[in-house]
Amino acid sequence: MALDRAAEWARRAAAGSGLDARIQLCQLLEQAGRLDEAIKEWQSAVRAGEHHAASHLAELLDRAGRSAEAGQWLGMAAEKGDSKAMLGLATRLVRDGDEAQADHWLKHAVDANDLEAMRLLTVNLEKEGRYEEAARIWLSAAPWGSYRELYPGIRLLRKAGKTEEAENRLRHAFETHRRASETRLAAFL
Repeated sequence: MALDRAAEWARRAAAGSGLDARIQLCQLLEQAGRLDEAIKEWQSAVRAGEHHAASHLAELLDRAGRSAEAGQWLGMAAEKGDSKAMLGLATRLVRDGDEAQADHWLKHAVDANDLEAMRLLTVNLEKEGRYEEAARIWLSAAPWGSYRELYPGIRLLRKAGKTEEAENRLRHAFETHRRASETRLAAFL
């Protein structure tokens, strides 16, 4: 009975305030072994367009042994523009061996400024030897950010043979008092 009251309270809160309350509701339902109810709550959230709900739903469906259904829900949310769903779908497609579709969704997640997708895509491009393309994607996320943010892109520029541009970016970091860049700049020159 107490669980039912708590679940009802959480449902009302979720209806008014979004994802945090829904997460609490679904955790309550999961802990009580009411997986089907938690899944229905997440499905409702995805249908309502709640940002990132599909990722939570997919995780729950995977734990329930319903992997194919999880992929379908991620696809639906990805089509609606949810960058986390795009990334989750891309990861799932790689696992299933569909590299072309995975690349498609990963690029869409990058276009939606998902930083994890940018990291993953630059790693993939670097493995393929596409250093300049990887550098451009990385640096687009932090064009003149901190040294720590810039260094992976600068490293990729060097690998691409774009030494002058890499040096200019390091100089900029040095000139704007980013101390960590001093050591790298000295080593670079």
